Amino acid sequence: MLETAAPPPELKPEMTDVIQPSWRFLTSHALVLLAIHRDPDIRMRDLAAEIGITERRAQEIVSELVGAGFLARERVGRRNRYGVRADLRIRHPDWGEHNLGDVLSLAAMWTGLGRDSAANRDSGDGWSAAEEEQGGGENDDAR
Repeated sequence: MLETAAPPPELKPEMTDVIQPSWRFLTSHALVLLAIHRDPDIRMRDLAAEIGITERRAQEIVSELVGAGFLARERVGRRNRYGVRADLRIRHPDWGEHNLGDVLSLAAMWTGLGRDSAANRDSGDGWSAAEEEQGGGENDDAR
């Protein structure tokens, strides 16, 4: 005899109150990638403010992402320009067939960060179009 699952318990009014957790669904690293994908010329100060972290932490995360190969950094005058390596496979055992560009596009759609601009379009070689327009895709040491 096949047993059916019991119906869910009635929620009491106090159980429906939403408690704001201290954690986020998207990590700071994911939020940094999203912000840079949207605006490759973003300043650290603006990046930190947008995500809600300190400028120092934003710099640390960007350095970690550059070191891991997810971002390329190019000096343009006195500022930095970043390129997201959209072609890289993401580090998740269940999503291994997807690349970073797939995840960024989906997350940008969810968060409203995806605007139809050159900064958001992947040119097909794994670099965002905005990065390629500035020649950042030519930086082989970052790959």
